[in-house]
Amino acid sequence: MTDTRWSDGEREGAYADSKKKTPQDKIAHQSFETCREACEVNERCLQFSFKAGRCRIDFSMKLGKPQPTKEDTKPQDRIYSGWMVSRITKWVDDHQTCKLTYWPTP
Repeated sequence: MTDTRWSDGEREGAYADSKKKTPQDKIAHQSFETCREACEVNERCLQFSFKAGRCRIDFSMKLGKPQPTKEDTKPQDRIYSGWMVSRITKWVDDHQTCKLTYWPTP
């Protein structure tokens, strides 16, 4: 899933310089598609965003918020976000341990 008007905020997954980068990591900052591919090959990646030559991947889910786009905003200055929906769905399914909700009362 992809949205060009959504920001997931600042996250820990920005690629830093490292000798341990995979081939996908090395080109992740080139485009939205290469950023998506870097997320796809990392099994822990659940969501990613790309803006102005910067790729960020995240290993947890964060609910962002819509980012209004001004008419004069250049495409390269927009935030492009994507989610690994099947991985998120699997995570939700794997973590449904509670069948009943217990609400404590005073």
